[in-house]
Amino acid sequence: MDPTQRLQVVFDEDGHKLVELPTGGRVAVPYDPLYEAERAAAEAARAIDPPDELRCKYKSTRCMNLRANKRNGELHNFCQMHRERANQNQRNSEQRKRSNKQQPRSRRIPTDHTPNPPTTN
Repeated sequence: MDPTQRLQVVFDEDGHKLVELPTGGRVAVPYDPLYEAERAAAEAARAIDPPDELRCKYKSTRCMNLRANKRNGELHNFCQMHRERANQNQRNSEQRKRSNKQQPRSRRIPTDHTPNPPTTN
């Protein structure tokens, strides 16, 4: 069968697809409009989804946004939204570390380091 030839599709009165083969014969195939709608929606989604190499590499959820561009023209790993979120999380983490280091020792819980009193036998 020549791959450039297209199969011609006709519907009969029972709702079956009558597929005309290149040899001249016909085949009745059950037709499911829900399946056809799902298939069409999947094809449309594939058409608007960016390819995987251009999609954000955020790990928790599948992000459909495009990766942000660096100043040198290369791609960041994340989209702009996830980059901003990751940068804010990093700033918050660094701030917590700095505040814990600068905390005065008087605020810490004192521990008793006195030796046990001698016991008499």
